[in-house]
Amino acid sequence: PKTVEVGVETSFNAKETKEKNGGKLNFVWSFSDTTNTWNGIEIKRVFQNEGKVTGTIMATSTGGVVSKKTFTVA
Repeated sequence: PKTVEVGVETSFNAKETKEKNGGKLNFVWSFSDTTNTWNGIEIKRVFQNEGKVTGTIMATSTGGVVSKKTFTVA
């Protein structure tokens, strides 16, 4: 899991993620502690509470192919 501090801005990025045909990818990030979503290859957010949170990043190609990865933040 990625370790974060409560109240401190934390960065997440998907810069290493590439579309196999060289096309553009759109990214949407979500976390289990909120209903908010973030868009972009790199995002920043502040966690307000201690504990484990599940994060999900969804990448969509211009052709409509969707890929999703789940990760843990502690």
